[in-house]
Amino acid sequence: MKVDRKQLERSVERFDMPEPALERLHVRRERRVRRQRIQAGVAALLIVVATATLVLRTSAPAPAPAAPPAPAWSTADIDGVIVTNPGGWHLAGIFTGRPREIWLANFAPDLSSTDPCRGMPNDGAILRIDPYARGAAGTWPVELTAAGETSRGCDGERVSARWTVGDRTFEAVASFGTAVSSETRTSLEQAFSALTFADPRRAISTSTSCFLQRDPVGPMLAEVLAAETESEFPWTMFALSTSGCVSGAGVIVVTSDEGLGFESSIPPTQPRPLGLRHHMRAARSLVAGVVGPEVARVRLQTDDGRTQDARLIPTDALFPGGYQVYLTPLTSIANGTVTSFDDSGTPLQQLRSAPGVDCIDAPTTCEPHIPAGGIVAESIGQPGSWLIRERDGGLDLYDHNGELIASTGPADGLTVTSAEIPGTANEVVFGLAPRGTAVVLPKITGYGWGLALTARLADGTTAYWVQDEAGGTAAIATFDAGCRLLDARGVDGSPEAVTEQECLHSGS
Repeated sequence: MKVDRKQLERSVERFDMPEPALERLHVRRERRVRRQRIQAGVAALLIVVATATLVLRTSAPAPAPAAPPAPAWSTADIDGVIVTNPGGWHLAGIFTGRPREIWLANFAPDLSSTDPCRGMPNDGAILRIDPYARGAAGTWPVELTAAGETSRGCDGERVSARWTVGDRTFEAVASFGTAVSSETRTSLEQAFSALTFADPRRAISTSTSCFLQRDPVGPMLAEVLAAETESEFPWTMFALSTSGCVSGAGVIVVTSDEGLGFESSIPPTQPRPLGLRHHMRAARSLVAGVVGPEVARVRLQTDDGRTQDARLIPTDALFPGGYQVYLTPLTSIANGTVTSFDDSGTPLQQLRSAPGVDCIDAPTTCEPHIPAGGIVAESIGQPGSWLIRERDGGLDLYDHNGELIASTGPADGLTVTSAEIPGTANEVVFGLAPRGTAVVLPKITGYGWGLALTARLADGTTAYWVQDEAGGTAAIATFDAGCRLLDARGVDGSPEAVTEQECLHSGS
């Protein structure tokens, strides 16, 4: 190929030589080498960190599981013995209709054993009080001194005391583990010195059938979950393993009146999450139930316009699963509605609240109101033997064949209707109560005044009913929230004499 020399020279003259290419090549090469070294260094560092982390995880002991929270109480009353919590301590007892022994310990007592020393750690301390001791004793206050002959202490150092308050004699034995700290010892001694004793008229009473253990294996064990000792309506809430009223584990709330205020299994035996129970005694109410972890607030609104939030008490200390007990004391007797809400304020469920209402035994009574044509009540213990249905503002009673037995029409005042159930020895007394009725009492022949179940119709009227043996119910009396008598009539419609004291001392 022949090259034109002159043309080549002209092309070379027109060519602009770029910046030194060799220098740029060296710069790029140095950057690439530096980047590779940095990446290799980072990778090596990550390998070292990962190796060290693995070694630490392998050699470090596994973290101990978090201890369950202590029951939420600051002061609690057990049969008139008011105990102050030193901070995170546990208050429990052994019951045979009344407390046989009260335990205050810095560890969680084993409620499966009647021995409170079982599971006591080396740094443990426990105060055991016999509230119904016998024998001579000094007058309170007294001091704990070296223990004499007693079989009630735990292993380790023991101190004891005996004293009287009124006509009761008490004995206490405090036991300390071999490694107990001086702070724990001081806390127990201060808790003993801080004991107070309630006026018998306000003292919490555990003398209820629920604390009577009928099982031959022995007495009932219970631990305090929460308590209120300063309000007008003192109460104590116990967690328990079994009793005459709760099937399996559950809670019982007791008040200063003999008789329980509320009892329920945990988890609830029914799918109704509010588990409503309404206790009434001496013109005071206790509305309580069990809810799940999704509930953030429970509100009670009474028919007379009052609204108050219930106290929510977690039960995880003894019953894992997030269950909570809600409890609302009232210094009056009231009908109303209970509503649960989630943490965003969205209503979850609403139930009717009334004295004597028990959602488990009579679920229709807990509906906010009975719709037109709805079932008001059914027989208890004999499913299908009778049924009451709403009709045009009145009530119709049917037998198990669907045959109409008796009716009562709409009324502004008290109506009383009595009808025998065919084929049985039972009768049902039912009717409508005057406006403003909060309590309906039936007069039971040979017994006195009891408490009738009630339901609310869509127009606000209160319906009531009583199932009894034929001739067992003699009269019906209705009262407002202040236990003021509204009306009272015999089953034959004649006026009935009754005092407000019957309302004040009735209960569920």
